[in-house]
Amino acid sequence: MNTAIFLQYHKVTTKFELGGTWTHPSIFKRHVNFVKKKGLSGISRDLLKSLTWNEEAVLFTFDDAYKCVHELAFPMLREAGLNGAIFIVTKYIGGTNDWDLNFGFKFSHVGKSEIRELHENGWIIGSHTHTHPDLLRVSEKKLKEELKVSRQILEDIIGDEVFAIAYPYGRYDERVLESALEAGYTVGFATHKGKAYPGLEHMAIKRRGVYAIDLTIKAKVDYIPLWSEFERGKEFIISKAADIAALLRKVD
Repeated sequence: MNTAIFLQYHKVTTKFELGGTWTHPSIFKRHVNFVKKKGLSGISRDLLKSLTWNEEAVLFTFDDAYKCVHELAFPMLREAGLNGAIFIVTKYIGGTNDWDLNFGFKFSHVGKSEIRELHENGWIIGSHTHTHPDLLRVSEKKLKEELKVSRQILEDIIGDEVFAIAYPYGRYDERVLESALEAGYTVGFATHKGKAYPGLEHMAIKRRGVYAIDLTIKAKVDYIPLWSEFERGKEFIISKAADIAALLRKVD
């Protein structure tokens, strides 16, 4: 599997929230322009599914599927000739982030018509499970349900195969990866962290997280001594906050 750049975003918005998982539209535009200036190509659905992208490729991915991604990120990427991948918490399609420890910072999720429009414009529509649980803490029955139900709902909406998944909080183990494969997914996304399991590398593709404090993505795209290592350290610290959020979620 060739190396490429996979960027992980959540929200593209002017609305502040405590978690920092948002990017101001003007900064996101700067990120898109940086990628275009470098001459990086996009990764289509077919290339992602076949794992045949080249090393000079990039994919903008968005977890949780907020409405602002459709409103702001989608037109910017379309203008640049790039697509994206959006990972959807299917129970909350058309609703708000009630699943999250949002501390009163409510954000709307995309609806069915917006999901269809993104798909029709070449975006990769993927699952982020049905209710966004920590998959390491759920029962075998609940794990299979989260994977199967979300995939079926999305396939019913877009009338096409859903083959990609991003794991909530970036948390997974071998059981989760194998269960995702059994549920019909052939590509899986994690964060920068996580153990590699031989033969399952395509089910836990690493991504570089982008947050409100990231004015540039240069050190995420290019390796720059010290700066890139600092970026990795920053992502590690942020990932620990995600782990805490996962542990605070009630297990059904």
